[in-house]
Amino acid sequence: MSWTPTTAVVIIALAVLLDFSGVAYAADFGFELTEVTSGEQVTAESSSQGKPVVVHIWSANCPHCRLHMPYAAKLYSELDPEVAGFVSICVDATPEEARRYIAERELAFPVLLEESGWLGDDYLKLGWPTTFVLNPDGTLAGYSDTQGPQYITEVLELAGQSQPETETVVIRDVEIS
Repeated sequence: MSWTPTTAVVIIALAVLLDFSGVAYAADFGFELTEVTSGEQVTAESSSQGKPVVVHIWSANCPHCRLHMPYAAKLYSELDPEVAGFVSICVDATPEEARRYIAERELAFPVLLEESGWLGDDYLKLGWPTTFVLNPDGTLAGYSDTQGPQYITEVLELAGQSQPETETVVIRDVEIS
C-alpha cells in the first residue's frame, strides 16, 4: 500500500478523534477538592445537588485563562443556581497564589484547588481554559473551549438555561461622514 498525503491526514484525523472520544463519553467526571477560601471539601455530587454542574478549569499562569476569566465571572453571575451549580478548578497554584489571584480579580465563584496532578488525565485533553457541564449523574453533558461572549451562551445552553433575551436598540437617522 502506498501512503499519500491524504491517507496520512485521514489516519491522523481518526487518531485525534479516537483520542478525544474519551472526553465525549467519559462515564465519571467526579472530583473531591478543597475550596480555596473556605477550606471546605467539595465534590461533584455536592456541587450538583441533583442539577447539572458547570466546571470551569483554568490555570493561574495561563495567559488565555487570564483573558478569559471575565467571561467565566460573567457566566457565573448569569447562571441561575436553581438550574445548575458552578465551580472552577485552578490546576497549578499553591493555596496562597490562588487566594491572591482570587482577591486581585475579585472572583465571586467557588475556586477549587487541584495540586495532585490527577485532574490532567481525566479532564484536560482540551487544554486550558475549558468548561465542562456535567449531568446530575456525573456524566459529561458537553464542554466549551470557546472564547469571548459566545462562551456564555454556549455554556448556559449546555447547562439547560436559556439566555435572557437582550434588548435590541435600533438607531435611525445616523449620518456617517
